[in-house]
Amino acid sequence: MAFSAIARSQFHGMTADEVARALGETVLAIRPRITELKKAGAVVCSGGKRPNISGVSADVMVIIKYLPPK
Repeated sequence: MAFSAIARSQFHGMTADEVARALGETVLAIRPRITELKKAGAVVCSGGKRPNISGVSADVMVIIKYLPPK
């Protein structure tokens, strides 16, 4: 579910908070899924950051095919 949400966001990517909001889950339920996806190489940090709900900068995750060129 988290992977599908990130994939649908395409080049825009999503933070963990954005994934949680899109799926109607708590961020505490989603963060471990994001970590699993990162470890599996299914998603990567785009290099971008956006503020999360608490105002802290959070990594924006994308699937590899939407990773911005360097």
